[in-house]
Amino acid sequence: MAMFLNERFGTVLDDVLWTECARAKLWPRHAPLMISNGDIDHIRPFLRFIAPHIIRQADIERESALAYYHAQGLGAGESAAVVDVGYGATIQRHLIRLLDQKIHGLYMITDKKGDALGAAANVIASGCFVQGAERNPSASPLFVHSFLLEKMLSADDEQVIRYNLSGQAEFRERGDYIDSSQKVRHELQQGAMAFLKDAVRFRDEMMEELIIDTEKCETLFSRFVSDISDAEKRIFSSLALDDYYCGRGIVE
Repeated sequence: MAMFLNERFGTVLDDVLWTECARAKLWPRHAPLMISNGDIDHIRPFLRFIAPHIIRQADIERESALAYYHAQGLGAGESAAVVDVGYGATIQRHLIRLLDQKIHGLYMITDKKGDALGAAANVIASGCFVQGAERNPSASPLFVHSFLLEKMLSADDEQVIRYNLSGQAEFRERGDYIDSSQKVRHELQQGAMAFLKDAVRFRDEMMEELIIDTEKCETLFSRFVSDISDAEKRIFSSLALDDYYCGRGIVE
């Protein structure tokens, strides 16, 4: 439960509040938590009890987050955009609410939820390769194999937990999985950039009409994932991602 509260609400309960929860028989501090299909009825009384604490802490962190975003230049106009792999425009949606202004989104892929935000908020929510994707076997290979794609493009930083009173981002304590994955991920990314440089040179020196459009990129990725070797599978299995937000910890 403690991890759930920290990841979903940015809330850490002190010993006194945990004791009160136990006394009221709302939730034992160390009892395991399971949530299935979005059903939270079994923890609603507990969440209602600690809601004032969550809101007080959120009010403090809201001001800290605003200080951070304004320091980054957000709020200065309508040219700001979230740049991400995809898919549902969740961060973009919440930034719009937090800052009360237009924040655009530039993604590799948007799903139906991400695509709908554009019209609903009168902003750009654009997927470069796929717009409004649905999770089914006939979808773009970039979306079907999105976990593999995220492994290749993940950042080297830990996740931001909260913003402190000085307006600085507070990251989760750095895990060993980041350092062990970093070298392989950098080599993959360098390989992609080398291909891009070769393609540009080939176009400039030999074939001016060469265009590698989004359709060709999808084809290249599809060929790669459909015929991945055992050695490549081992390489990708060594890459780990942080999925604490969904309660799964480190996933490979």
